Amino acid sequence: MEKKIPAVFFEDRDSWRKWLSGFYDKEQEIWVIYFKKHTKKQTIIYREALEEALCFGWIDGIVKTIDEERYMQRFTPRRAKSNWSETNIRLAQKLEIAGKMHTSGLKFRKHWEEMSSPKKEEAQPVSLVLAEFEEALQSNQKAYDHYHELPASARRLYNLWIGSAKKEETRLKRIAESLSLLEKGEKLGLK
Repeated sequence: MEKKIPAVFFEDRDSWRKWLSGFYDKEQEIWVIYFKKHTKKQTIIYREALEEALCFGWIDGIVKTIDEERYMQRFTPRRAKSNWSETNIRLAQKLEIAGKMHTSGLKFRKHWEEMSSPKKEEAQPVSLVLAEFEEALQSNQKAYDHYHELPASARRLYNLWIGSAKKEETRLKRIAESLSLLEKGEKLGLK
């Protein structure tokens, strides 16, 4: 018998954190349901969901559209030797300083410290860019729908291109250009 994967709506980060504290070591995955911005319904936002997941050693995954008002994102426990992005390392470090990290998230500290590279150029943290881009997408339904129909590799290209901008002006320009392309159903292409 196939196990049903829970899909749960969380109104805020506190309710998501409460779920994680009770199930981080019992469940292997969950789909977090979000309401799209245009609905004006109270919902946890991506950045908050990611931060709380990192606190418990979980990581975000694919996003799927449910309907005109909702979409959902998969979260799973992080594997022991999985790679950490610079963004998630910085977020986890900030969360640790703030005293928010749970022991299940802190067990990865040695791994992030080994992976953290001061040689990498500083760009806008990807999770911030993704949240900013996601908000912009939610203001344009056609672009939003097309983006979420793309394969993960194509979505990653948009995120990498936008996230690699070092200046806010460039990042905002890339977000606007991405929205325009997505609204027309065009691909990002080589930049």
